[in-house]
Amino acid sequence: MSALNEAQEIFDQAYLVDQKNDDPEQFRAIGWWGGRFCSVVFEIRHDAGGEYYHLITAWRATLEEEQSYAENVLRAYCPQMKSRTSPRESKIFQHTSPTSSP
Repeated sequence: MSALNEAQEIFDQAYLVDQKNDDPEQFRAIGWWGGRFCSVVFEIRHDAGGEYYHLITAWRATLEEEQSYAENVLRAYCPQMKSRTSPRESKIFQHTSPTSSP
């Protein structure tokens, strides 16, 4: 299994996303993978099966990326906490299991 295939683990839990490039439209996700903070760049693509994430590259998160993740998660889950930096255009996603229909 390649490292990029393993990096998909980042989408199995809470992760922070921001836009990396406009053309082509690419996004950066920061979260946990393999027991450490990592970042991945991905594109949202579509095929006959629907929407999927095409991973471009992955790396161990920098200190700045770790701090951004921590501050954005704290801000989302603990609104009384004050950030030391200005807010960035980021979104936090929490993985949820698909619900089964009766």
